[in-house]
Amino acid sequence: TRIMRFVDYKLEKVSANNMDTSLISPTLQLELYVNQRADYLIQMPIFALAQECYPEIFGSICAAFTKNFYEKGEPVFTAGSYATALHLTYVGKYEYAQEDETPVTLEGIGWFGELSLYVDPVWHSS
Repeated sequence: TRIMRFVDYKLEKVSANNMDTSLISPTLQLELYVNQRADYLIQMPIFALAQECYPEIFGSICAAFTKNFYEKGEPVFTAGSYATALHLTYVGKYEYAQEDETPVTLEGIGWFGELSLYVDPVWHSS
């Protein structure tokens, strides 16, 4: 699984850098992003509202997200670190831990750091 994720990452990175953008229209690119990412973005209420009320803006939101891969045990963020982005998870297992509490193992779609969408100086609380 780890090897396949790495291959997926490398192919995406190489194809994104070498792709001739004149071969695919911006409208089709946007449609592809929405098709790939909408299902897990709409799990967050603000994005579900954007999809329903502002579909053009929702497409731009889908295009703005990037895919990141993390190894087992690698932290995505730590409590007290500066929150600069929303983190959405959509595959795999991960641990969510609050200070002085036992970590909880979660799986599937989840989001963290959403407060960073609304204010500038914010720190991760867990």
